[in-house]
Amino acid sequence: MINIPVLVTAPEGYAQRFVDALLSASDDTLTFQPLSVPMIQTASADGIAAFVAEMSRFDYVVFTSRKAITSLAEYLSTHPTSASLPLAAAIGNDNSALELLGVKPAFIACEPSLMGIAKDIPLDSKVAVLGPQLIDLVEPETVPNFLTVLKLRHMEVSFYNAYTTYPSPNEVLSQATAWLSEGGERWVAFTSATEAQVYRRICPEGATPHIVCFGPYTAHCISKEGIRTEFTSPDFSSFTAFAQNLRKELLSNSKL
Repeated sequence: MINIPVLVTAPEGYAQRFVDALLSASDDTLTFQPLSVPMIQTASADGIAAFVAEMSRFDYVVFTSRKAITSLAEYLSTHPTSASLPLAAAIGNDNSALELLGVKPAFIACEPSLMGIAKDIPLDSKVAVLGPQLIDLVEPETVPNFLTVLKLRHMEVSFYNAYTTYPSPNEVLSQATAWLSEGGERWVAFTSATEAQVYRRICPEGATPHIVCFGPYTAHCISKEGIRTEFTSPDFSSFTAFAQNLRKELLSNSKL
């Protein structure tokens, strides 16, 4: 049996779904041993209220993450409104969370990414984008590039901070540092570039784990952090696909 220790760096909520996917992809041939240590955490932000007050003027609302969807759902549960939500779009499997808002996706983009969404929104639309406000983190280029593309496609675009994102406290991150210091073969799975930023701060000197990544856009941003990705999932529509493709890659790797 091949045992694969994997550090899952995604925030809570995302992390549990990824851990479940890794465990489901395990069997008597290859077993994932996930350790979940969220590199980043989230909290509410004032931008949700501003969006709800103005949402009737938009044709579409784009959620850059599942957290943006749940933040809006939580706000509306305590601040009901008679205004209708614009046509909604989300990334990949995040579309399933739109049911929390009582709506269906306006479309499913052919590519599970923000750029995939950008290709499918009609020109000249008025678009609201709900995403994170970063605290003590550098903004990766993914969302800014998305906003730029929408504007180049002659859309009226407004960005709203749906939640804040910030590094986890040291007492949480120390678990990852200790795990990485144990030595031996280690794998670290990133689902966002902000996770990689925090990882760089806490990775002990001399540790050289194998880095695997959820999708090409995340991998590109991680490369900007000076981190080399050894594997990027060719299917980045879900954590299940990530886990299954990682399993396939590891079993085909002659080093194992």
